[in-house]
Amino acid sequence: EKVPFIKEILGRLSKEAEEANTSLIGFIGAPFTLASYSIEGKSSKHCLNTKKLMMTDETGENKCMSLFLDKIADMIGDYACYQIESGAQVIQVFESWAHQLSPDTFTKFAKPAAQKAIKIIKDKHPDVPVIYFANGGSSYLELQRDMGCDMICVDW
Repeated sequence: EKVPFIKEILGRLSKEAEEANTSLIGFIGAPFTLASYSIEGKSSKHCLNTKKLMMTDETGENKCMSLFLDKIADMIGDYACYQIESGAQVIQVFESWAHQLSPDTFTKFAKPAAQKAIKIIKDKHPDVPVIYFANGGSSYLELQRDMGCDMICVDW
């Protein structure tokens, strides 16, 4: 409700989509992707600061990255629900920086946070389809089977 323009825009677009007999897709950045933008301060080719934080998280008692991802998951799950309540009929979760992750780091960091966000959406709106897209994640497609979403996008 702190972004009323979203409600207004999605309300208008959902009416147009209905008239055109099409669906309105809302979208959110997945937690790892949003964390990477936040940590790097901009788009980054290699996400070095993000990877350093992940390594610190794995080796030390400071679980800063895991905690950060968990908080982002809560926020974007709620934001996706807000989009649905404002007219979105489908939600797509974009993990734009998945290509920066090995299967192990995907499993440890990106996957649990994305699963949490998807669960928040599905708990509140079980009939709304959720699509998950991990850019560059085709090499570990099998790890995405249990994301909790309805569909997985595959990149080639």
